[in-house]
Amino acid sequence: MKNQIDHAALKAACMTRTEYNATGLESIVSYDLARLAAQDRGLDLCVNIDIDPRPSNPGAAFLKMIDDLRVEHGHPREHQEFYLPRVLVN
Repeated sequence: MKNQIDHAALKAACMTRTEYNATGLESIVSYDLARLAAQDRGLDLCVNIDIDPRPSNPGAAFLKMIDDLRVEHGHPREHQEFYLPRVLVN
């Protein structure tokens, strides 16, 4: 298990959460734990910026759905400021 954590820590030190999850390591060691392990081992952590396009809550998802329907009918979006992509800084 220690080797798996060491391997995950090396990978997570300079990967975004999305890149890390794509490697399949998330099923062994979570991204947050791997980043903490990298920090604990003295590795330089890159500042990673992930953009999560999903709305942050059900209300925002509903407003996005309404705006998508408005666009289909040729009307402008009205609620875009409520469902902007989330920016996650690791």
